[in-house]
Amino acid sequence: MAKRKAKPKRSAESRRNERRQYLLKWLEENVVTPHLLHDMPYWHFLSTTHWARLREATLERDGACTNCGATEDLKAVHVPGFDWGRRGHETVDDLRCLCAACGKAAHDEAAEEADAEDERS
Repeated sequence: MAKRKAKPKRSAESRRNERRQYLLKWLEENVVTPHLLHDMPYWHFLSTTHWARLREATLERDGACTNCGATEDLKAVHVPGFDWGRRGHETVDDLRCLCAACGKAAHDEAAEEADAEDERS
């Protein structure tokens, strides 16, 4: 009997990329319910048409950074105090536009507040 050739081993990164591509294709082809949006990892959530539609509507509504008025490098972010238990059920009222600099500052401020809360607990 002839000996079978061993398949070349794929790297962990290659396997992750294949799984991600499969998931993205699946998300495009299937109806995604708010329940599924809530339960999926956040980076998957950001790849959904639900998020893309909200993002585009928010960018169109605001048109500039809501903190400084900049019009370059805008992104849609959840408003402070957003209830993450509602992820998948959010509306454009739950989002705002921030430029890259204000987004980083807001993220750093939120991280500091979370650290302070952890220390109090």
